[in-house]
Amino acid sequence: MNRFMCPRIAAIGGGTGLSTMLRGLKNCHADITAVVAVTDDGGGSGVLRRELGMLPPGDIRNCILALANAEPAMEQLMNYRFTEGSLAGQSLGNLVLAAFNELSPSFDKAVETMSQVLAITGRVLPVTNANLVLRARFDNGETISGETSITDYKKKSDALIRRMELAPAGAKALPAVLEAIDRADMIVLGPGSLYTSVLPNLLVGGVAEHICRSKALKIYVLNVMTQDGETERFTAADHVRTLFEQSGAKLFDWVLANSAPVPPDAIQSYSGENAAPVAVDDEALTALGVSVLRAEVSGMKGRFVRHDPQALAAALIVSLFVMGPAKLSGLRKDAQRAFRSGVSDKYVASVYNDIRTAADSADTLAGVCGLTLGADDEGVKTLSSIAADIRETDDEETMLRRFKALKSETERVYTAFTDKETDANRIDQAKRCYYNITSAYTTVGNDSYFALADDYNRTISAFPANLMAGMRGLDKLPTDK
Repeated sequence: MNRFMCPRIAAIGGGTGLSTMLRGLKNCHADITAVVAVTDDGGGSGVLRRELGMLPPGDIRNCILALANAEPAMEQLMNYRFTEGSLAGQSLGNLVLAAFNELSPSFDKAVETMSQVLAITGRVLPVTNANLVLRARFDNGETISGETSITDYKKKSDALIRRMELAPAGAKALPAVLEAIDRADMIVLGPGSLYTSVLPNLLVGGVAEHICRSKALKIYVLNVMTQDGETERFTAADHVRTLFEQSGAKLFDWVLANSAPVPPDAIQSYSGENAAPVAVDDEALTALGVSVLRAEVSGMKGRFVRHDPQALAAALIVSLFVMGPAKLSGLRKDAQRAFRSGVSDKYVASVYNDIRTAADSADTLAGVCGLTLGADDEGVKTLSSIAADIRETDDEETMLRRFKALKSETERVYTAFTDKETDANRIDQAKRCYYNITSAYTTVGNDSYFALADDYNRTISAFPANLMAGMRGLDKLPTDK
């Protein structure tokens, strides 16, 4: 693949934050390496650590599935969690990875094998093969060991974490991890729990040093909300200061912060859990030598505030090609030559085909959902109507606008359907249609690119005025920065 279409991205973190981001980046034609923390000791992962002596599989499994090119049924199977007997609380994916670990010479090789079986886009790496325990030293003199115990202790006390350590000391990062950092065009830290997902990676020997030496664009993705037991009352600058102080290095120059409003009812719900939206204190960040990017990259997932995978990925890719390393200017020139030779027309034709295929899936989805919700259901009728409109237009702007409406209506109809339907065959058929539509929307990526470009144009003076046009026709990007 043309290197312009395949920038190298090293994503470093753990927990649900990293896997959420990977789901968006997967469709951005990037060479992705996910570097995952291995200090989790809770839930099913903790049980397998204690009983089998293996590294925790849970976060690794989530990242593999986020990048997997597998049927939805396979992902559902790998995420299946047993509810009874001695396996209660374990997911099948964790057990599969545990089996590969028994068959492999090392944990990273087990991860590689499972990644190959699920045909993932990119690569997932544990930060180290060392069996590590996370240790926190608090300002009251207490030292607590174990990720879960640290969080539980902090929730019960007013003590502040002064220092995070790994035991045993001296663990080294995998050579492949350091190579991925050295090769990266962009290094992304987070999102995820500050002390237990992001920071543990930076404490492993070699990681912070190689990040500092890298000439890549380095961005920290700020969490949308604070977290009880870790970052209650923390501002954006508190997050950044912690990473710099604990790692002993100024790791990045940019913070990507969410600018989408958090619904008032969500704020009220989170307040009961001692959490709130992270305040972005620009002056304090500037004093730390860090600049802020703002973009609407959050949304609601059930009752939880989460990063939106597609919006977050778009924000990162836009940032990479506008502010990335100087060598990307050469990639822009490659793109210009390619577009002048006709690639642009092929790209547009491919977009049209993706959207029209999604419209066909919407028709099928409307038929399936209509059996449950009723053929006269307004959502079902609207979905069919939008699909018909898409097929009737050849105008690019109109098609993209209607595709955005199609995706929104798909979300509403599919949610209403799954709330009522119990037949497994219908659910599976609807899920396939839903997956086809949302995947096509991710691939096209029109809405998030344009909205984010417009938002950045207002906040970053160095943004080229023709960025929006450039995102639609890469031949129009500046040849140099």
